[in-house]
Amino acid sequence: LATCEEKDGRRLVGLGFAPPGEGEETGGIPDAPVAVLGCRLDVPPMGDPRLRRFLLSCAAEACEGGILGYFHPRLYQAPGSLVARPFLALCDMPADVPHGISDGDEGGLAATGRQGPLRLVFQDDWEEIGAMARRLVQAWAGQGIAVEAVPMGRWHARQAVARGAFHLFILASSIPADPCYLGTSQMYQTDGMCNYTGLSSQIVDDAFWRIRRASEGDDLRAAATQIDSAICEAAAALHLGQLDSGKRRTEHASATGEPITIRPITMDDVSYGVCGCVSPWHCVYPYPRVRMSPSYPFWSEMIQAHGTMGLLAFQGDTCAGMITFLPKIVARRIGYATCRTNDQLERTLSIICINVGRTELRKGRASALLRAAEDYARANGYVRIEAFAAEEEADEQRLHWQSAGLFARHDYKRDPDTRGPWWTPQLFYRELV
Repeated sequence: LATCEEKDGRRLVGLGFAPPGEGEETGGIPDAPVAVLGCRLDVPPMGDPRLRRFLLSCAAEACEGGILGYFHPRLYQAPGSLVARPFLALCDMPADVPHGISDGDEGGLAATGRQGPLRLVFQDDWEEIGAMARRLVQAWAGQGIAVEAVPMGRWHARQAVARGAFHLFILASSIPADPCYLGTSQMYQTDGMCNYTGLSSQIVDDAFWRIRRASEGDDLRAAATQIDSAICEAAAALHLGQLDSGKRRTEHASATGEPITIRPITMDDVSYGVCGCVSPWHCVYPYPRVRMSPSYPFWSEMIQAHGTMGLLAFQGDTCAGMITFLPKIVARRIGYATCRTNDQLERTLSIICINVGRTELRKGRASALLRAAEDYARANGYVRIEAFAAEEEADEQRLHWQSAGLFARHDYKRDPDTRGPWWTPQLFYRELV
């Protein structure tokens, strides 16, 4: 059986990347942050491929062609790669496609004027994306198509696209050299967790299946070209260019100084995915389609049974933190660490996670969430709270872990009989009555 590293190496060499040298790792090619202009295919009038092709051709011309395809940009610079040739540019519009469609047609270019401007959301934490959005709006206006551009934070923008609130989007995507993880495959496969265009193509799915199952010596360049051509033909998206990581603004900078407000997690939140293992948006991962999240059945069942299973903290319009909890009897049944005592078993609330994202600590968000959880517990008849915590704060704990120091500062007692999984060094509790 091949190891994951061996499979990665096969795919990279098969796609046309230079093979790693002796002692080099297959993951030596850094991920490329890329600005992706996409069309939401299921939002009228974007179902018309002529409209999509015209919009993307204008964008390709305004951005000087963009990236040649949809894989890691370095692939198109690799010598001997089949996809290194000039890609079928989106700006090559067929001559028989008019720039206007009669009022009797559904959707299309004329419909954009009748229904008001198209709406474009763009990720506002990259200076380059904002500049691209303004350039494209101007280029489209020059062709008689009005487009309204709306800036949003990266996860709010994805949630808005998933809900069908926009026709077009420009999002930053980190594309690894191996397309079979969180890269091109997840962006364009039918069930990809980052497929915000809604593209569904059997050609693309089959080609990725072949790449994913590559054997030693397989030439995968034809499969990559097939994927590029199919996405281009569908006029679903255009990769505008590679981004400069140094020009990205600090996350949550717009929320600095705003008061913290807290609300329960609702069914509307979990319908688009609450995922405790990815959690770039405080565990609420914005899946591209409703109820697509694998954790949706569990979260929806818990909310229906218990009202909610967590709280979100906001500063302005920015989600700045999250706390999740479960009744102890449920937490114990599904394997979370709990105190061994059975006293007040059905009236104990177990805190699962406190998450304040990739931001500075000691800003009061975790404390505010913890106090709000205590208020929720008292209001719902709980008399005790338990929590598990890491011994020390570390970078990864800012994403998924709460530290022991947080609970000590809030007068939680350390359970002397701590017993749980190896990654649960401390258990804490507090009597609310």
